[in-house]
Formats: sequence, C-alpha cells, structure tokens
Amino acid sequence: MLNLNFSDFLIENKLILENQKINNYQISGTRIEDVNIQECNFENSVFENIFEENSVFIEKCTFINCKFSDIFKGDDLLLVMMNNTFKNCVFENVSYNVNSGQSEVVDSEFSECIFRNIEIKGDLSFIDLTFRKSCVEFFCYEGNQILGNRFLDMNINNSVFRGALLDNRIERGIFRNVKLIGWNKDNIFIDCDTSGVIFNDVF
Repeated sequence: MLNLNFSDFLIENKLILENQKINNYQISGTRIEDVNIQECNFENSVFENIFEENSVFIEKCTFINCKFSDIFKGDDLLLVMMNNTFKNCVFENVSYNVNSGQSEVVDSEFSECIFRNIEIKGDLSFIDLTFRKSCVEFFCYEGNQILGNRFLDMNINNSVFRGALLDNRIERGIFRNVKLIGWNKDNIFIDCDTSGVIFNDVF
C-alpha cells in the first residue's frame, strides 16, 4: 500500500481534491488547515490519524473497501459530508468531540459497513442517510439529531444514542443492549427485534 502525497493538491495549506481515483493508498498523519474533497473515488484505502483540521468538506465521493480509524479528532473541527457512498467500509476507533459550529452527515449511503468503537459528542447531526446490512457495536452518540434516516437489515449492539431521534425508519433490525435516550418521535420499526432496546425520553 502506497502513501498518498498531498503536496500536488495543496493551495495555501488547503487541500483541494477533485475528480480523483485513488486505489490502494495509506492516507495518514497529515495536518492541513482545511480539506475539500469532491467527486473522488477511493478503493482499498486506509484513512488513519487524519481529518483533524479546521474544516473538512467531503461531497459526492465513493468509498469502497476502505478503513477509517482515529479520525476527526480536531478540537474545533467543522465536518460536513454530503451525497457520499460507502460500501464494505470499516469505521473503527473514531472520536468526534466538538461543540462549535454545526457539523452534519447528510444524504449519504452506507452499505455492508462496520462501525466499532465510535464516540460522537457535540454538534453533529445525521440526516437523510441510508444504512444497509451494516453492523454497529460500541457506538456512543451524544449529538444534535438523528433525522429522517433509513436503517435496513442492521445489527446494533452495546450502543447509546442520545439526542433528537426523529422520523427514522428501521426495518429488520436486531438490537442488543441499546439505549435510545432523548426526544423519540415518529420513528417506525418494521419486523425488528427490539427486545434489547431501552427507550428513555429524558436526556
């Protein structure tokens, strides 16, 4: 696996990556003020110790067989991810803890992905996302809102979601030791095993 050199894409310490195809690269340890990635395709790549900048904007990108670990740790990071597709990806040991600005992950799809050891605290919302055939374990979310998402054929274990949980559709989900805490309204569960869920409307 090669290390990706960002030097060709830097403009005044800002990374602008557009219309690139990146396969089998290690992307790690780079400190850049701002990151803007649009309409890129990533395959078989590893993102590690990265995205700790002032702002990260990722739009209309595809990630296939990629791994993300130890990312999004910046103290004042503004994160916006829109219209992206993730397939067979692993998110592990991801931590986001920011209370300034309004970050969001919007209009994206995650298919056959694994989320493990995730901690999100602060101003981050998940809006209009689709999750398919994915596994979630040890996920702690204390953010703004989880709104209008679709969860299909999911396994969710040992996790806590605290915030506004609104207008989500969950089909064929299996839950084990899961807590949903906060404003829980207009969520639909279809053919789900919710015996492992604790609902609590109090923050």
